[in-house]
Amino acid sequence: MSQIAKLAPPPHDLDAEASVLSAVMIAPERLPEVACIVLPAHFYSTANQKIAEVVWSLAHDREAIDVTTVGSRLKAEGRLHEIGGSPYLSQIIDATPSVVHVADHARIVAGYWSVRQLQAECRAITAEIAGGNTDATPLLRRLRSKIEQLEALNGETDSPSGIPSVEEPLRGLKFLGPLALIGRDRLVALASRAISYVWMDIVVAGIIVVIAGAPGDGKTTILFLILVARLNTGAPVAVLGRIVIPAPSGKFVVLIEGEHSESSTARKLRRSMALLEVDEDALDRIIVIARKAVLLGSVEWADVVKLIRAGLVSDIALDTLSRVAPGDSNDEREQVAIFNLIAAAIESAPEASEKPVAWVVAHTKKNGAGGDLADVSGSVQRTGQADTVLMVKGERCDGRIVSTRVTFAKLREDPDDYPMPVSFSIVKDERGAPLLRIGGPPADDNRPLEARVVDALRSGPKTKNSLSTLLARSAVDIERALTTLFGEKAIRTVEVKIGGRPFRAFEIRSGGEKSGAPAPAEWDSGFDEMPRRVAPDEHPTRGGHPTSTRRAPDETRNG
Repeated sequence: MSQIAKLAPPPHDLDAEASVLSAVMIAPERLPEVACIVLPAHFYSTANQKIAEVVWSLAHDREAIDVTTVGSRLKAEGRLHEIGGSPYLSQIIDATPSVVHVADHARIVAGYWSVRQLQAECRAITAEIAGGNTDATPLLRRLRSKIEQLEALNGETDSPSGIPSVEEPLRGLKFLGPLALIGRDRLVALASRAISYVWMDIVVAGIIVVIAGAPGDGKTTILFLILVARLNTGAPVAVLGRIVIPAPSGKFVVLIEGEHSESSTARKLRRSMALLEVDEDALDRIIVIARKAVLLGSVEWADVVKLIRAGLVSDIALDTLSRVAPGDSNDEREQVAIFNLIAAAIESAPEASEKPVAWVVAHTKKNGAGGDLADVSGSVQRTGQADTVLMVKGERCDGRIVSTRVTFAKLREDPDDYPMPVSFSIVKDERGAPLLRIGGPPADDNRPLEARVVDALRSGPKTKNSLSTLLARSAVDIERALTTLFGEKAIRTVEVKIGGRPFRAFEIRSGGEKSGAPAPAEWDSGFDEMPRRVAPDEHPTRGGHPTSTRRAPDETRNG
């Protein structure tokens, strides 16, 4: 009889295991309930363990769970043959008598696992006794500890070690405990952290930004300007009058462009770089997938997630949502799944500080005015799940877009100075080169550019880039004006900090008068950047030490 007992397999119930796996593949919404009772390691069958591991992994990645996705993941990992192939999966999927009873079946599986654990512990203790260990106290303590552990895992313990209390409300909560925040000190410390902006006062890392507007209103133009500013490897540039911090070195921007072809996308990127005066070498930092029918949740999207997990992605751009959505992008229910996929991709970054920004371009309703959250197609879920929403509305003249108005309808963080709507247009300068105009000077302002520069500096120091944006003039024109003003000793250089980094800026000299002094013979075209400190009254290309360090007001305010 003892020989038969020795040969008998450990206690288990394969029918209950198959019922649990079948139920969660048929009704994935029951998985959270099941996961509170049983884990993949609790299954007796090795094949069932592998299937359960894939189901739990898909849930963690916020991907669809069904027999097809489970089989696809097993095949991709080279483990499908280890479970008996597709025939075994088909056998499992037909095993559940009723999804309603999945929790009862899960308790059966967990119960048998507990019995096997206890059996193994008793056998180990018996082997020690047979080996000559007759000290009962440590053996009993060991057995009691194992029993308490199994009782706690099955939710049946009266031991204080596994029960939440007023003093330790998360004690014994093995799933919720690692995720939850509790305690004044921790929350105050988190709330006190400085906000790290990607786009000053508008966007922080690790969020979903929706750029919404009607076709042709300028959504893609805004998106590409932002992406180029992130690709930039030089001094930060402003978009809509607010500084965009360049992505860290070693990071890529992933652009899934469904609206435009590869050549059109390349041309638009180059045009955006010319408008912001960003070096085209920065194009080495973008990965473009144009018109390739890449959908969220597809195998191609899984590869994008792999890049994020490797810590290589600073930004993901989707133009437009309707082109990349696996289903009806305007359906309220499907949008939950769509945004869950985007959020899961962001959260897959290896470190919190490396979470990418997701820029999602979306359409507004045909009858919408274009300036309110309610005008966004599928507005309840789309704007509800987005962290920041920019509303884009084109202003037309004779059917042609002459300018675009951007409204900041929703922000993740509420800045002290909430950004007002900004209008921009793309015009040509006197040489015919394209120029990005933000707002723009009054049409009747015919004063010399030098006078307008001085007037702009009255509100505080400004960089070359911000002056170019404010006055709607090219960098070359601004350089000439600054050279003249330097020669007249009307201005001086100062150091300002933008995003914690120092840059050259210009301010009016105290009591500065036109002296007729000659202008410097040369000018440094890269003087927006401040790799070293300079004297307040020196030309930017010469050495020295500043006496003033401040942040220019316009660097984080609308132009």
